[in-house]
Amino acid sequence: MKKSILYLALAGISMTAFYGCEDLENLCGIGEADLQTGDVFVKSLNHMIDVYKRVDEANKNPVVRAGGKEVIDGATCEIVGDSLFIDFGAGDVACADGKLRKGSIRARLLNDYILPTGEANAVLSNYHVDGTMISGSFDAKNDGPPTAPKFDITTTKFSVGEESAVDYTLDASWSQGFTTVNPDDDIFDVAGNVMGEDKTNVKNFTALMIEPLHYVTSCPDYLEKGIVEVELTGDSTVVFLIDFIESDGCNNLFQITADCDGNPLSFTYPMN
Repeated sequence: MKKSILYLALAGISMTAFYGCEDLENLCGIGEADLQTGDVFVKSLNHMIDVYKRVDEANKNPVVRAGGKEVIDGATCEIVGDSLFIDFGAGDVACADGKLRKGSIRARLLNDYILPTGEANAVLSNYHVDGTMISGSFDAKNDGPPTAPKFDITTTKFSVGEESAVDYTLDASWSQGFTTVNPDDDIFDVAGNVMGEDKTNVKNFTALMIEPLHYVTSCPDYLEKGIVEVELTGDSTVVFLIDFIESDGCNNLFQITADCDGNPLSFTYPMN
């Protein structure tokens, strides 16, 4: 099975790692609710990319493409007419990532997804992950070229339970591995921006990839480099950078930098 690259790469990031950093709160004015919004952002992004990778994998499966049915990570996948169905059924199914899923993903296919101009419009139907409903619509459009395409990815009110509702405008640019079955040779960049609402902590947030997130599946945690700027707005506005440090290669370190009254305050952590 092809792994959910961005999901796995970001799953190790927990903003709660900063709860013990009193300097960050005292000097920068970043409180616990701000850090929790960071968790909300990462959780939503993980779920969104996971849906993208499931649609991507099912569309490339040779049995599914030939008109047959294939069980992929617990879901029965088939193409009927112009629609791809990824169906986990009405009961919980244990998946390779240790999570339970039920419900289905239906993607209307416009042209051949793996060729330029191919497009998948996905809608989630009673789709749950570990008991939390994931809802909204999703579109992935292949802008080519055939061997190294760039997928334009947009969502509308991609929601994780009552926790968040997020609109994504991203692109995934493949440089290697798109046409192969082997998931371990994939290399691609993700860029774009995000606008969302953290309903739990009553904050809005935006995120912008200052430098594209660069994924190399031969790295243990996949993410080799990239910088994301996150801005939170609520009672106050907080901005910080997440830097997946290029110089450490595959050593899986990332750095958080906050602007503390004009002076940068940084902390470095391992991905896991």
